[in-house]
Amino acid sequence: MSGIASKAAGLGSFTNPIKFFGQDYEKLKAECLASKNPFEDPEFKADQSSLGKETDGLGPDSEKLKGIEVKWKRPKDIVKDPKFIVGGTELDDVCQQYLGDCWLVGSIACLTTNPDCLARVVPLDQSFDKKNAGIFHFKLWQFGQYMDVVVDDLLPTVDGKPNFAKSKTSNEFWSSLLEKAYAKINGSYENLVSSTTMEALVDFSGGVSEIFINAPDGFFEKIQTALKQKSFVVCNSTAPDFSASITRSHLYSVIRVEEVTYGENKEQLIKIRNPYGNEEWTGKWNDKSEEWNKLDPLIRADLNSQKEDGEFWMAFSEFVKEYTEVQICDVTMSEICCGDNYKWCLTEYNGSWKKGSSSGGNTSSDTFWMNPQYPITLKAPDGDTSKKCQIVVSLMQKDRRKLKFRHKAYVVPGFYIYKVNPSDKLPLGMEFFKSNKDVGSFSRGHYREVAKQLELLPGNYVIVAANHNKEEDADYYLRIFTEKPTGAQHV
Repeated sequence: MSGIASKAAGLGSFTNPIKFFGQDYEKLKAECLASKNPFEDPEFKADQSSLGKETDGLGPDSEKLKGIEVKWKRPKDIVKDPKFIVGGTELDDVCQQYLGDCWLVGSIACLTTNPDCLARVVPLDQSFDKKNAGIFHFKLWQFGQYMDVVVDDLLPTVDGKPNFAKSKTSNEFWSSLLEKAYAKINGSYENLVSSTTMEALVDFSGGVSEIFINAPDGFFEKIQTALKQKSFVVCNSTAPDFSASITRSHLYSVIRVEEVTYGENKEQLIKIRNPYGNEEWTGKWNDKSEEWNKLDPLIRADLNSQKEDGEFWMAFSEFVKEYTEVQICDVTMSEICCGDNYKWCLTEYNGSWKKGSSSGGNTSSDTFWMNPQYPITLKAPDGDTSKKCQIVVSLMQKDRRKLKFRHKAYVVPGFYIYKVNPSDKLPLGMEFFKSNKDVGSFSRGHYREVAKQLELLPGNYVIVAANHNKEEDADYYLRIFTEKPTGAQHV
């Protein structure tokens, strides 16, 4: 079954992205080359407005910029021989500087582990050669549509060096420019402070992110499958008793899992990367651990590089204790990865929660019924009505980061699925929700996206897209992935 086929060539698809701010990369580049004047972006100026405005962010009166002079410089004025990419794209190409966006830096580092995805986000035919006009572009996914985002190459520097994301290779600039494009689409560099890595990975891939709190059964195999499918996996230590060598509430990337023969036993191992590039695990299976000496020398040589690079192995049994939150961005659910045998059908909606009309709060509220409702019909893939159907629901808030700074957090979204009968009148009212429980749901704090894969018997259902902060307006984007078309609609 072909998935998302209707969007394959339409405006907003990867092959036909929307020009952000209406800026045409090829046209602007040609104009700059003809005039011999390097591009200066009028939509994201090289001044304070692009850094930020909040006093607790990067505003002109902020503590972070107090006594610091930020100068905007082009790479050619920072180093003698600037390059867009040096020797291919690698994890070392991305290092965090002084902006609190380890979530974004970590996601860019994750992106390097999937060359296909990276090549779609970062057009690799760009360079600083003679045809360079100080202009670059990147493709970013935003709420069901791809955007082609143009930037100039003026970068914020302090003491002559890039102040935010940079490469360990001093004359390489693709990651700095990608960070700038992401800052532009979100309104400012300041708006990149504090979030989850999954937010950016979804914007890079169009995938669906799912959160796992504490490891479910078969979790090693699930992570193994995700990595084989080139999906992105990140983890966060929120355990109350965590190791001193693990930074609490800091996001790490999962880059590999392996099962090895250790003595007479099998050991499941997992490899983690710290986007800061340092602070490695010091427990069992660390780089210099004696456990490595009991492995086959060839396997040991393949797995254990013993470099101080922020990458480290640990036993999976230790991992699930230290990292109590794991997020997986399933890129197989994005249109860029679908093929002839793609298994999902996509139904999508854009909507709004409005105070007093369509923002009804959570299930404990008498106004829950006011939240938007979406009837769907799940059909058995092979006609056997006794077999459960796969369904993935993703509910995502729109433009909150662009419109508001981090202290005005995301609202708390959640979706709830109810089994309905032909006799139930739609939209469902207050009495229905008082006497019926949902058959599947997911809500998780102030996250941009909440998503979950479920198994339900064939039949008729209603998905409720809820805003728990019923006093606050917000826009949302809802995706429903099913094995068969659902005939979904909004009531």
